[in-house]
Amino acid sequence: AGALMDSELTSIASVKALNQGVATGDSPTFAGLTSTGEITANGGIALGDSDKATFGASDDLQIYHDGSDSYIDDAGQGSLAIRGSASVSLQNYAGGVMLKGNAGSDTVLYHNGSTKLATTATGIDVTGTATMDGLTVDGNAIVQTTQPIFILKETDVTDQNTRLRNTAGDLQIQTINDAFTVASNRLTLD
Repeated sequence: AGALMDSELTSIASVKALNQGVATGDSPTFAGLTSTGEITANGGIALGDSDKATFGASDDLQIYHDGSDSYIDDAGQGSLAIRGSASVSLQNYAGGVMLKGNAGSDTVLYHNGSTKLATTATGIDVTGTATMDGLTVDGNAIVQTTQPIFILKETDVTDQNTRLRNTAGDLQIQTINDAFTVASNRLTLD
């Protein structure tokens, strides 16, 4: 009996015949395999580093690991859409949510499990401090807290910052140091 060539595996019947002749412990190797039906792999599919699982007539979608990093590449035309009926989340390996988009609702950005930015029907909500290169407000700006403070930090002069503070209904204009610990009143309006 001669060896069975992969070119002879042209139908499901020939694959079934091969299956009956291969012992469970054997690992047959194929140069290529084309199937017109569903392929079931209950034990998983093992691919080596940089080996790609490809989808589409031109290998448009590629999923692979290069030995260091893992990739999902949309290498063809069009967009990559990741869809979920209720939500879509981006998680770390341990299941910690980093980004979550909820269908018909908000999108939330997390830092170490804590919500930091969320979209709303009227804009965004930021939890924590927002650091930015500039700020343009088109409309009213409201600072709401028990003792609102607004600081103008001078970066080219030491300890010469200006603080606007509302305390008990009085507006104070103060000079404050760079550590924001020592202030002196320049003007108080009641």
